[in-house]
Amino acid sequence: FLQENAEALALAVSVVVVFVSGLLQLASRRRKRVMDTYNRELLDLAQRARKATSFEAIDQCHAQLAEFVGRIVHAAARGNINAQEFNLFNFTYYAVEDAIRDREVQMERAERNAPAARRNSMRRIKGPREAAS
Repeated sequence: FLQENAEALALAVSVVVVFVSGLLQLASRRRKRVMDTYNRELLDLAQRARKATSFEAIDQCHAQLAEFVGRIVHAAARGNINAQEFNLFNFTYYAVEDAIRDREVQMERAERNAPAARRNSMRRIKGPREAAS
């Protein structure tokens, strides 16, 4: 039977292999699109953090980052993200976390220096009484 139908069986196996390969390729592309979307969202969050002008905005960035981590962990648990993709996410996550913290530190430093700068500028500007003397 095998010898008589060898060509047909070889064709059937080839078709199955091509079909399975196509399915795996589609799944891989889908996961890549999902990870690209996640990374884009993270980079947008980092950009918002860099432009933040209040500590409330920074707190919102921290909250969004924590919510984002929850989404990624659930996606990984469901098998939508493999280990390599999760490692890529970790790299992006730490970069965004650093951006948020850097902006927070910049704002804290500016807040500490602002009163001193105002005091120094007030000392330099002489009022009408001082100018007359």
